[in-house]
Amino acid sequence: MIGEPQAAGLVNAVLRNFLRKREKLLTNAAHGEQGRFAFPQWWIDKLRDQYPACYADALTAANLHPPFTLRVNHRRMQRDTYLQMLCEQEIAARATGTYAVTLERPMAVDRLPGFAQGLVSVQDSAAQSAAPLLDAQTGMHVLDACAAPGGKTTHLLELADVDVTALDVDASRLALVRQNLERLQLHARVVTGDAVQAAAWWDGRLFERVLLDTALASQHGHRQNAAKALGLGRNTLTRKLGSSRKKK
Repeated sequence: MIGEPQAAGLVNAVLRNFLRKREKLLTNAAHGEQGRFAFPQWWIDKLRDQYPACYADALTAANLHPPFTLRVNHRRMQRDTYLQMLCEQEIAARATGTYAVTLERPMAVDRLPGFAQGLVSVQDSAAQSAAPLLDAQTGMHVLDACAAPGGKTTHLLELADVDVTALDVDASRLALVRQNLERLQLHARVVTGDAVQAAAWWDGRLFERVLLDTALASQHGHRQNAAKALGLGRNTLTRKLGSSRKKK
């Protein structure tokens, strides 16, 4: 409806009708699984097939807000040292991974000690698994094929002195990659392009590692909360969902 001022009356009428019939409409929607769980039917069916006893708990948990997790910049500070900084400022947090620190309560990043100086980044603990799994070694030529907003690109660079090409089809989102690189004092080649149309951007030099985080693969909040509800580790659930998706 954007750019269609004549539609304002229709939108207002729809909203008013919803407010008048809110309870009835929500009740009717809840009769169907898509309305009740707020997920597409194929996803609901997939979890039901694999985990019939607890798929509903997993889908319900997936709609909860994920924890507020930080990644400590390994080049600048150790995780436990940063935890001590948080403690000194009376910010409750706990270690949840090799580089991960999860806050008890979310807060604005400008209130985080050392955020502006590049000591930490906001990144889900599941997403923090990607760079270590890639096992990129110093001197390697690495492609991050769906780089924006830059969390995994910067994590790769924090772990080793690698030559990273940060590629994304969305030029506007690549601005976030550049901002994160600057804040963390890291360097990568930032390129606008499509990974399947390499002739438009690739210089012909072979990549020794390629990281591809697709839109489906990046549903970390869902997978993290669902894993807890299913009693699985995140990596186990990721493998199960990924392999089953390929077979579909």
